[in-house]
Amino acid sequence: MRQKIYDDASNPVISRISQACTQMEQTVVTLLTLARQEHTDADKHNVKLLPLIEQAVIDHSHLINNKPIDVKVHDNCDISVMAQPGMVKVLLDNIIGNAFQYTTQGQVSIEVRGMTLIVADTGPGIEQSISANITDAFVKGEQSTGYGFGLSIVKRLCEHQNWLFKTVNNQGTEIHITLTQ
Repeated sequence: MRQKIYDDASNPVISRISQACTQMEQTVVTLLTLARQEHTDADKHNVKLLPLIEQAVIDHSHLINNKPIDVKVHDNCDISVMAQPGMVKVLLDNIIGNAFQYTTQGQVSIEVRGMTLIVADTGPGIEQSISANITDAFVKGEQSTGYGFGLSIVKRLCEHQNWLFKTVNNQGTEIHITLTQ
């Protein structure tokens, strides 16, 4: 009997695998750029933030399936920044993916105040024991299923862009990235 090979993009599993491959490729290119210190102004473009935020929300929506979570993407995210599009996508994937993963109920809010991108969630917040080192490689919370690189990568990407990165641990977590030009 002949086995059917699926190439139908409407299949949600195939579509998710394809998206994951694209994300992995962007991440590898971004990490290689960081490792080689080849980040130049020539690589930067005027990047619209809102479409990349919307794509990151769609790409990570599987993390909030069956959870009572309201996702709010504010209109004020419709700004442009000078950056590498792949770098911005990797940064957004990390912080939005974390917000979706660790929030079990409530809200994830994405907005821009002034030139500061804020991703806020109503999850449990960053564990007190690791909060001072949360941007160090291999540092992760007990509930983490990752390897502890996400916020370390975000911090390095921000440093390369001369953006300010800050975490706020209140009733949940807020990630603040000041997008200086």
